[in-house]
Amino acid sequence: MSRLAQLRLRPYMVMFVILAVLLLVFSSLSQEPSRLLAVSSWRTKDRESDEDIAMREWEYRRSLQHEGTGARMLAFLEKAKSGRPFTVSVVGGSNGFPRAVSHPLDPLPHIASSPLGAHTLYSPENMHVLIFEWLNQTFPHPENRFVNGAQGGVGASYFGWCFREHIPDDSDLVLVELGINDLVDTEVYGAYEHLIRSLLELDSKPAIINVEVFSTLFPSLISASALHQDVAAFYDIPSISLRDILMRRILADPHTQLPKWFRTGEDVAMGDAKVREWGGVPVDLMHISALGHSLAAGLVIRYIEEQMKHPLITPSSVWGRWSGSHRKPSVRILDVPSAGLTLPFDPLHPVHRQPQVCRSMNSPKLHGSVSKLHENPFGGGSPGVVPSEGSNGWTLWSWKEKRYLVARTPGAHFAFDFVTTAPTPPPPTIPTDMDVEELSGESGAGVVRKQGERIPLGHNAPGTDVRRVMPKPIAPKATRPMGRRRSLTGDVATRQMPGQGTVGLGYQRSKLLGFGAVSCWVDDRRQDGVHLDGWWDIEERNTGVVTEVARGLAPGPHTLHCELLEPTRESKGGNEFRIFAVVHD
Repeated sequence: MSRLAQLRLRPYMVMFVILAVLLLVFSSLSQEPSRLLAVSSWRTKDRESDEDIAMREWEYRRSLQHEGTGARMLAFLEKAKSGRPFTVSVVGGSNGFPRAVSHPLDPLPHIASSPLGAHTLYSPENMHVLIFEWLNQTFPHPENRFVNGAQGGVGASYFGWCFREHIPDDSDLVLVELGINDLVDTEVYGAYEHLIRSLLELDSKPAIINVEVFSTLFPSLISASALHQDVAAFYDIPSISLRDILMRRILADPHTQLPKWFRTGEDVAMGDAKVREWGGVPVDLMHISALGHSLAAGLVIRYIEEQMKHPLITPSSVWGRWSGSHRKPSVRILDVPSAGLTLPFDPLHPVHRQPQVCRSMNSPKLHGSVSKLHENPFGGGSPGVVPSEGSNGWTLWSWKEKRYLVARTPGAHFAFDFVTTAPTPPPPTIPTDMDVEELSGESGAGVVRKQGERIPLGHNAPGTDVRRVMPKPIAPKATRPMGRRRSLTGDVATRQMPGQGTVGLGYQRSKLLGFGAVSCWVDDRRQDGVHLDGWWDIEERNTGVVTEVARGLAPGPHTLHCELLEPTRESKGGNEFRIFAVVHD
């Protein structure tokens, strides 16, 4: 071939090579199914009309119960955008379980397979998985990981003490979803604050997003979400809810919309207390459908996208993560408030950090025979709640993924050895190299205080005189008689006082399962024992609760005792009792 002919063919050869490369790229992409297809049903703006886009905007604004400053989310995005790996964790109920949607056909990449979770928690249609997969695609790193710590049938009273049994301490973003797990009871304020505050106090300073699903099963549409919102606002936690978006659709056409947004299928049948018939099919009104999970994930992703537009976070691009340009935020308000929302107001004495120790039947973590805060760092031991010497009549039993210690014979005795630990003062505020800007007035005018400059007492910010905010010695309160049973988190104030050790029992409650009651006490104080009833008059809920047994325990070793009582209250004469956790500080 002549050189002239070769020169004429060269452009065509280059074009052929480019087309071949593009063909290989697109064919490889088409062979890997996208795990974000479910979210695309809500996030398809390129193909939507202006009216549809306006409706999506309305839905997002309607779902955003509290937006907050986004300070911790900006810190999380800063880490993700800098190319460092991150961990996303979940604290939630049964809507975080695969039975609410579909089971995974294959393991997902970047998903933790550690003892903190099982692969059955990671359905590709689950809202939490969808959120992580989007984050992982937006900020890819081979060491990004996702840990789903969801547990069915428990709420904030359990997770406030036991979240470390299910998610790692180095979590960077925690998705909290307990809207239908907590009861509508004012004691939820304390329980939920206990959980949120404990998560915020982790050394990793995680961002938290509160996601609220809902149910039409109960006598009213008011749920614990209403109680969660006030706590979320106080701690600057963004909160997203599905109820107010979907309710107008459901009210307009319940027979079509309820089967669309709530779970249906072959394993949903009439006779289950959670199931009602709508549109001619049984509908599980406690668990949202795959489409509901898609909607929730899309709303959370939209919130994160809005935070990415913040001027402190430059727009993400193909080259931006490797460009080397990285701007630190000049405003950083990550500290936990020194006062508690459910505590008596006392700005001169910051809340103490109380050690949290949990032994859960539904955690595979190994622990020693005596429950205590500081254990052998080299591991070993047994998982779950291990009865101590002298126990009798209690056996291991499980139903699906839930495990219990169960007794059915009156007189069965349960003993559990534990060690309480004194609380520690909050860590001092350490000045940093970042300025602190305080905005005042509607005009936005403010005063910038530089590093090391004193600010008034009560402002927990760089430059604070640490010596002035450290708590003064507090005399322990008198021991409360153990016979007065209270919620374990309903009175956080005394639980935070030095020398006020607490122990509680996690047990299941139901109206339909034939449960009985136990009497529990600590050490030799049987006369001050409390009565814990497994029966309650709520037909729709078979729920695990955590209830205080004793308070005012001195630091040191103790033994919890529980004895199964003769059946008294339950209408069918049942006397079964199920224990799933012991908690103490």
